Amino acid sequence: MHRSCGALVVLAGLLPGLAGADPTPVDRALALVLEAHPQIQARQREAAAVADRPSWSSDLSLSLTQGRNEYGTQDAGQATLSIHIPLVGGDGDREKARAQRELAAERASIREAFLDAVNDLRARAESVAAAKERRALAKDRLDYRREAVEQGLKEPDALWQETERLQEAEHRYRDRARALHDQREAVARRFGGSQWTRLQDYLGEIAN
Repeated sequence: MHRSCGALVVLAGLLPGLAGADPTPVDRALALVLEAHPQIQARQREAAAVADRPSWSSDLSLSLTQGRNEYGTQDAGQATLSIHIPLVGGDGDREKARAQRELAAERASIREAFLDAVNDLRARAESVAAAKERRALAKDRLDYRREAVEQGLKEPDALWQETERLQEAEHRYRDRARALHDQREAVARRFGGSQWTRLQDYLGEIAN
């Protein structure tokens, strides 16, 4: 018994990430989307409404008949009340199953669409990072040329070309950074419902 406990302690020490691991930004974002997306919420309300309905249905019928006695005259009427309750589930069970299938399909579809949007944001973020690196390189080249001019090793005209390259790199970086910001907000509004600002923060951690 003590040997088994010791083995479990060693295993827990070797695998610290298996128990109580913190969710990643993608995990938090996906959980929020699957909770707050308007289409999923609509499907959940529909499934809840269907679940509240009884699984069986009953038929109630009332019949009234008039008879004649042995003398041929009208006798008192007779009323018959009948209730039919099926022993097995009917359309209610099928409706509940259908609502659950549609909810599961909606969640799967939105999950796939959201992860595709996240991958696109990550690709845009990589493009922004590359543009930032090119901007830094252009600035370094300009500083190098400027130092060479100050030392008399280069003509001042050499600075124009490097300055133009830096400006182009700066514009390219700003354009891509702005496009990434706008796309993050668009994705957050599309998938986050009333919680889109929280989702935008998560997306900022995922693709920045």
